[in-house]
Amino acid sequence: MNSPIMLEIKIGGNSIIYPQDLSKLLNKIAKILPAEGNEPIIINGRLPVWVFSALTYWFYHRPWIATYEPREIKGVVVGSRIADVSIGDLIEIKEIKKIYVEYP
Repeated sequence: MNSPIMLEIKIGGNSIIYPQDLSKLLNKIAKILPAEGNEPIIINGRLPVWVFSALTYWFYHRPWIATYEPREIKGVVVGSRIADVSIGDLIEIKEIKKIYVEYP
């Protein structure tokens, strides 16, 4: 399995994102990181829960998806399509490729 990618999202401006902004955010992410791929994804950022849920759905075809847990300094798996990684597993974050997206 390929090494995971950490997708770090920062909401700029007034630090609020609204549901009507989701398609613009996804389009911005898609220009940098396709929804499908062989690398698992760890999502990080100060985002509403509904954005994390939408991104989990967006990256559904990846091997697994996790959210970053800063207290543990690990990713927590929230969705998996492979047998050896389960929901709730903690993923060590060592040398990891980071992709930054700032919205808007």
